[in-house]
Amino acid sequence: MLYDPEKKFDLLIIEDNPGDYVLIEEYLNSNGLHHRLEHAQNFREAERITHKSESGFDAVLLDLNLPDLEGEKLIKATMEMVNPAPVIILTGYSDMQFSIKSLSMGISDYILKDKLSSHNLWKSIRYSIERKSMYQKLRYSEQRYRDLFEHNPSPMIIWEIDSRTIIDCNEAAVQKYG
Repeated sequence: MLYDPEKKFDLLIIEDNPGDYVLIEEYLNSNGLHHRLEHAQNFREAERITHKSESGFDAVLLDLNLPDLEGEKLIKATMEMVNPAPVIILTGYSDMQFSIKSLSMGISDYILKDKLSSHNLWKSIRYSIERKSMYQKLRYSEQRYRDLFEHNPSPMIIWEIDSRTIIDCNEAAVQKYG
């Protein structure tokens, strides 16, 4: 995806605190990011919004503590619900280990609300969307080459040169060489 300053992004904000929502909305309005916002105050409302959304969302801003779900369970449920949209956590919860764990779960970014600024929010959304797009293209490319390898009628073997250990082979190689 090439950078298009006029592109309009569909964003879902899942935030139960009205003051935090207003602040996020102000930051988004002040940074030049063209957007359409949907707001959910809890996880159930976010489910309803995502089910009725025809095209999905470009990114999701998620508060980590909602009245009906929180923490890891919230992250997992949200990631499943909005896939493939990147999820950015906006929280007051500053546990470094948890933030790293959430990133390993597939969260695009973990931003502390007291460190939030218009520029940081814009940058996080743009980078997360671009990164997700690049990962999808890479996965598609890998799958195409994997399919070419596996379904090729010619025997193909991949081995490590130094140890001559076979790393992988296709079905045609198994049929021919056993």
